Amino acid sequence: MNQSNSSFKQVSLPVDLLQEITAAAQADDRSVPKQIEHWVRLAQTIEQILPPKTVSDIKQNKKGEFHMLLAKEV
Repeated sequence: MNQSNSSFKQVSLPVDLLQEITAAAQADDRSVPKQIEHWVRLAQTIEQILPPKTVSDIKQNKKGEFHMLLAKEV
């Protein structure tokens, strides 16, 4: 199949991120593409709900530390 005619595209991801995605996908019984789609939709929703300052703070913090930022908003 010619990829230019496809509604899907290949992307390159860092190996460590792909490992996280794969582990989460297996835990939730999803495929890797569906897990990526799930996380993207969650991120889009979060960015619409939370104030821009909180979203910016989350992006600047290390993984796992954002829960304290979210607690301020709830």
